[in-house]
Amino acid sequence: MWTFTAAERSHTAIDSSGIALFDSGIVQPGGPSFSYRFPAAGRYPYTCTVHTLKMNGSVEVPVRVCPETARVGRWFHVRWATTSAAEGYVYDVQIKPPGGSWSIWMDGATGVQAPFVPADEGRFRFRARLRAASGEARGWSQSATLVAT
Repeated sequence: MWTFTAAERSHTAIDSSGIALFDSGIVQPGGPSFSYRFPAAGRYPYTCTVHTLKMNGSVEVPVRVCPETARVGRWFHVRWATTSAAEGYVYDVQIKPPGGSWSIWMDGATGVQAPFVPADEGRFRFRARLRAASGEARGWSQSATLVAT
């Protein structure tokens, strides 16, 4: 949620990634708040088009892993979204196994979660992003860690 109540000038909160998911429009000084529910894990950059060089940032939406610790051979649930991908969008999910590097685990997924059953002990990390079918993508989310014992 962006709150513009203390503003002395007009502001906007607009998706600056190129996918155009949200746009507050111009909010007058002291105007109402603007909220947006992000559909999936990822890094969502935004800017104020009135102050493009001074006012920008990003919202980080994490991946969730449940449970965070379990035995090898047990199911973990990896959740990267709150809703199925909208038409024209997909989710990409990467995994980083113990001692390994990032690689694609789910490429172009449309669902919100998937089970993962580790075959080995160690820390596994997951991160995700929202991608337009045209190829434009959000940044990767912060990673979530699961520990298989």
